Amino acid sequence: MTPLKSSFQGPHPLSIVRMAWKQKWLVMGLCVTLSAAVVGVVQSLPPVWKAEATILVESQKIPERFVSSLVVTDLQDRITTISQRILSTDRLLKLIETYNLYPEERKRQAQETIIQQMRTDIKTTVVRGYAANRPGAFKVSYEGANRQVVAEVTNQLSNFYVDENLKARETQAEGTTEFLKSQLDQAKKTLDELEAAVSRYKQSHN
Repeated sequence: MTPLKSSFQGPHPLSIVRMAWKQKWLVMGLCVTLSAAVVGVVQSLPPVWKAEATILVESQKIPERFVSSLVVTDLQDRITTISQRILSTDRLLKLIETYNLYPEERKRQAQETIIQQMRTDIKTTVVRGYAANRPGAFKVSYEGANRQVVAEVTNQLSNFYVDENLKARETQAEGTTEFLKSQLDQAKKTLDELEAAVSRYKQSHN
């Protein structure tokens, strides 16, 4: 016996279109209901505001042929180092208490979870310059539910980055000053030796 082959191929696309057309009012009603439900859910969600501050990176005034640049070419490394100090638990807790951030979350979540949430809401992005692809600036942003609070927190974070960068550059500048002083002392010593040699030559060939 030879098995019979099935010839079932499913409904024809035109049949589906005819069925949908016959139930067009039902389909339109479902679409309107789903659209209204989606709009209602979206409107019920709390708004999320984002503020962003751009911090310019100034190049040093001393020519690089005398002293290597204090602004590291890879600005991302510097931002990472500074961020570790700015995004510390103590500093973020102070910001959370000052601006009363995450009030509902603080009622039911652990402190470590709130700190991690704030670190997630804070972002830094490097903006490359136009000369040899060197860094020209970086952006600091923060997201939250209150527009005014988000702007104030972002300004405070940008101030933190500026202050920490100034401290780091002051430390590097102190080392640069010591280097220049040592070079100046060495140059003065060499000049004194040359003047003494010239003086001895003149006395011996007077």
